[in-house]
Amino acid sequence: MQFYREGNINKGYLKVKWFGIRIINRKISPGSSKEKKQKKENKKSKFDLKQVPKMLELFEESLPSIMDIFAAFLKAVSVKKISLDSIIGFDSFVDTVKICGYLYSIAPMINLIPNTYFWIEPDFHERRIDGSVLLNLKLKLLPLVSAFLKALTKKPFRSLLGELRKGRS
Repeated sequence: MQFYREGNINKGYLKVKWFGIRIINRKISPGSSKEKKQKKENKKSKFDLKQVPKMLELFEESLPSIMDIFAAFLKAVSVKKISLDSIIGFDSFVDTVKICGYLYSIAPMINLIPNTYFWIEPDFHERRIDGSVLLNLKLKLLPLVSAFLKALTKKPFRSLLGELRKGRS
């Protein structure tokens, strides 16, 4: 996964592989999000506020199952590489120096983590915040699927999913 910003335009790239076979290979561009927003505006929401207390109650009852899924997610994800390059500039030199100084003090601690790279570049000529993020993750699906199936055996979790589907449609 790679995201970057050019001027006022956010762009990116997403690639998903499984056993070396490419499953998803997409460029993320601003045009596709505009089309999705127009489709969402055309579709009316049927969400009812009367469902919220029931959803919160079901969420509380199914919280142990959700925490098991979250723990399985944390075990299943391994970070291969993280890279963050940023260019920061403000109207005032003082603000730019102050913010970049704070980030410079944090950068060595972040760079101590294996396979991470964090870089800040000040821009004293114009006001901008630009940068790019490269995130390379490895995800094991078996622990996630098993935790999700285990959670599906619990009635409160199934009821919560049902209520969420009702609220969504």
